[in-house]
Amino acid sequence: MVTKKISKKEAIALVNNKLSKDLENANTEFSSIIKNSKPPKWWWDISNNRFKSDFHLLLSDQHRKVLYYFFIKSGSINNPEQLFRQVNNNYVTNTSRIYILVGDENFADTRGTGFKFKKYLKAEISY
Repeated sequence: MVTKKISKKEAIALVNNKLSKDLENANTEFSSIIKNSKPPKWWWDISNNRFKSDFHLLLSDQHRKVLYYFFIKSGSINNPEQLFRQVNNNYVTNTSRIYILVGDENFADTRGTGFKFKKYLKAEISY
């Protein structure tokens, strides 16, 4: 059975429609479950500078057809470089790499200090 993923654009439109929000591509990070990952997980590379302003995180579970919406307030996550695994290479610098296992009720990062995103979860939207 083929499971269709929703795109970032579709996810933003869904949140804006269902929750009367103002998400845009520029203020939103998005991830769907990584294909063939064992165990199943979501993944982001987020610039550490992103944490200095308000932004939104969207996790799409294309198997359960659920979108998880998180809101991260400016300054609520200080020193991301100490909390998350860092990426500094020829392509990306000053960036946090975040992995969250599907099914983890705390939405905890598995690669850094185990930071829990659960407190930032604002909604679960079926699609």
